[in-house]
Amino acid sequence: MLTGIVDVFLYAQGGHFDHGFVGAAQVDRFGNVNTSFIGPPDHPKVRLPGSGGANDIVSSCREIFIITRHEPRRFVERVDFITSPGYLDGGDARDRVGLTGAQPVAVITDLALLGFDPVSKAMRLDRLQPGVSLDEVTSNTGFELLIPASVPELEPPTAEELAVLTYLRDGVRPARGDRGGDRGMKGPLVDISGAIDMPATRRRTCSRGSPTTPRWSSTREAWGSAR
Repeated sequence: MLTGIVDVFLYAQGGHFDHGFVGAAQVDRFGNVNTSFIGPPDHPKVRLPGSGGANDIVSSCREIFIITRHEPRRFVERVDFITSPGYLDGGDARDRVGLTGAQPVAVITDLALLGFDPVSKAMRLDRLQPGVSLDEVTSNTGFELLIPASVPELEPPTAEELAVLTYLRDGVRPARGDRGGDRGMKGPLVDISGAIDMPATRRRTCSRGSPTTPRWSSTREAWGSAR
């Protein structure tokens, strides 16, 4: 039997979850996330789904990963509304409001992997996706990123990781050679060796009823496979 959503959030609030993953319609330089509306609150241009539990995730899980497309309309200087708090206005602001057990650690996009400065909590460029230039990242970011002297590229995904993504997206059983013989099929964050033979009706689904899709891809190629 699947665990109910109330129990899931009770476990999260009890500090039992190490990692949380959320999307973002807007994210600012301190990792604050907006999924509520775009524009002024009294006359918004776009109404969005709202928290949907994301606030509970970023307030309770120990490490938070924000996953979104990298484009100027999403990476803004200040979000129009804080649906899910990041580091608020930076520094120790998150601790001062009592959010001491959880913290954003990374923003993963189709262009880059970003982190946060340990003191100012401003967003920092850590890695580039393969084939992406620094100019491409900065031109698609609506605020000034912290950029170190050297920014390496992420490692490309392995054939096995791509096979995992293909299976999770399409339900297509990978060829034996892609599964590494009889070792079972393991991706970077999930072990689905037992799920390979699971009937489609028993696969875990997201809130809209589609098969659960990973959004933690390490390269643009993997990102495309996960869409």
